[in-house]
Amino acid sequence: TVEAMSTTAPTITVTEHGKAVGVTEYLLQTAFTDVMADAATLLGHNFGKKEDTDLRNTVVTCSNVKYGWNPTTKAAAAGRSSLLAVDVLSTDLIKDAVETLNTYDAPKVGGEFWVCFIHPHQARGLRDDANWVAANQYAGSRAIFLGECGMYEDVIFIETTNMPILTGSGSGAANVYQALMFGDMAYGYAISLPVELRDNGVQDFNRRHALGWYSIYGSGLLQDNFIVRLETG
Repeated sequence: TVEAMSTTAPTITVTEHGKAVGVTEYLLQTAFTDVMADAATLLGHNFGKKEDTDLRNTVVTCSNVKYGWNPTTKAAAAGRSSLLAVDVLSTDLIKDAVETLNTYDAPKVGGEFWVCFIHPHQARGLRDDANWVAANQYAGSRAIFLGECGMYEDVIFIETTNMPILTGSGSGAANVYQALMFGDMAYGYAISLPVELRDNGVQDFNRRHALGWYSIYGSGLLQDNFIVRLETG
């Protein structure tokens, strides 16, 4: 039986983003280094951080949440306010999150793996887990992503300091660390204007110079159930 097929177009709102720095002609003429080259490098780092943070803030709004696993009680915390410092990101918690992704048929990236971004504090705990497989144990089987520290249950883990820390949000004012695990087509990224470096022209009789990056982009969730947020102590 031939059936009809329908499609829907999700909407993602794009907005302007940018950052600029200014220097004087006096500084340009008296500095020991190429000031504008330094400015361009700093602006490049700023754009990367801003873009990464904006995408993270979109994905972290997902509905599926799993809480830290206590290795002593062999149980997960009941909620964020119940998290203790010992409720860590363990391979048991990872299996719970993978179960959620499998339940919702979340596709793997390239058909190979899911992805999880974790804070270095969480990565430190995983390295003590006997079931953990470090990246150097499978290096060479495929290209390793920058920051990739290991793999477990078909999930690759990328360590980054850009993951949120909820200071004092756990039990007894313990800090809460957030990680994000997701599959393919979980969120969308719309770009109306790719990032550009722009100068601000001649100002004050060419005594002042400014350089900035500018871009128009936005992001949004496409399949909420293809993402799991992991909150741990």
